[in-house]
Amino acid sequence: MARLRGFCEASPDPHYSRPGMHACFRHTIILLVLIATGTAQLSESDVEQKSEKIQALLRAGKFNEAEPLARACIQQLPEEIYFLGQLEMALNGQGRFHEADELRDKIRKVWERDYKAKWIAKGSPVGESSWARVVGFSNEYDVFGVEYFVPRFLEGSDRKDPGALIAFYKVIAFPKTANGPSRIFQLDKSANEKRYFLEEFSDKSISMAKMYGNELPDIRAVVADAIGYLDGKHKKQAEFRPQVYGTDGPKR
Repeated sequence: MARLRGFCEASPDPHYSRPGMHACFRHTIILLVLIATGTAQLSESDVEQKSEKIQALLRAGKFNEAEPLARACIQQLPEEIYFLGQLEMALNGQGRFHEADELRDKIRKVWERDYKAKWIAKGSPVGESSWARVVGFSNEYDVFGVEYFVPRFLEGSDRKDPGALIAFYKVIAFPKTANGPSRIFQLDKSANEKRYFLEEFSDKSISMAKMYGNELPDIRAVVADAIGYLDGKHKKQAEFRPQVYGTDGPKR
């Protein structure tokens, strides 16, 4: 049971599915890094209003309308990750992958320079450890692909442990109905495994949705696979329950 317990205890993820949290977290998923204060030319209320407008367009699939609004904000806050992340999602949504990947590299550099030290000083909080890069849509969910700035340690004695389970992406599926439960996936791998795995984590089990090769898959492909799984196009490949895998973790 160690693997599932480690995931739940190390993260606030279980609260995503609580009634009432869906609307609250919907605002923060667009970018999971706090805005740096003191240098902004926009007031906090302006930032929130503009972000919510961009977010609504992204969730509606109106990526070409979201792009100019994000760019207008970036003109005033050129290296603010908040809006850079929204622009990246708008570009990915339009299929402009080369531009989106260039922006992804810029976001990582800005985070390394301006945010990483503060994040470590605060104890590396999970809520500020990633940013949303892709949004897609299943029949019943809005699906966000999230990348970790530093691959997330899920389970094991420490990061140097060859068996330590490390997550590289997270996929969060928000139901299109207001109060339904969200669903959480992680793309993970340990050093001694030859494959990456897309797995759905719940409070009862871990379900394997997709297996990949030994190279880190593109986040857009992972989101597409999660959507296929949510829509029933891809079958569950395995499931690990506490009574099955015991204290030594699942055997894949």
